[in-house]
Amino acid sequence: MDFLRIAAACLIGITLLSGCNKEKYRDVRTITPEHYARFDEKDAIAFIKGKPTAARTIYVFSRPDCVFCNRFEDEVKKLNDIKVLSFTVVAGKDPTASLNKWCNYQASIGKACDEGALVRNNALAKALDVRGTPTVVFPDHQMVAGFMNAGDVEKALGGGA
Repeated sequence: MDFLRIAAACLIGITLLSGCNKEKYRDVRTITPEHYARFDEKDAIAFIKGKPTAARTIYVFSRPDCVFCNRFEDEVKKLNDIKVLSFTVVAGKDPTASLNKWCNYQASIGKACDEGALVRNNALAKALDVRGTPTVVFPDHQMVAGFMNAGDVEKALGGGA
């Protein structure tokens, strides 16, 4: 599939996904179990800290050109026993950055680049009314838009601090 067609298809209806959320901004909503079940690990960039069967999993909508997304990725590396599935979306100033990040990840795990994953990720973001990046979805179905530090993520997961 031609990347420009994918980018155009992804961007339709996701006009609010054009900018990164500012630090400490919070848009907190609960998603339905049906929406939660739509997350598919094969469409995500996985990061696991701790055991390969980490007890805790969070889903993140992210963009490579989002400063707060990159800071969030640094923060979750401070946590233990966690699996982070990052769903790259196409938006922002450089849509090709999303494609490059996704394809490089796919190559690193020995797979061919599935450009359709970006279409599916954007469709899921649209269905969930994701309004910016980073947006984190927790196991209790809480969806939080905006930068979170490691302590905030730990609290949302029911941990300390």
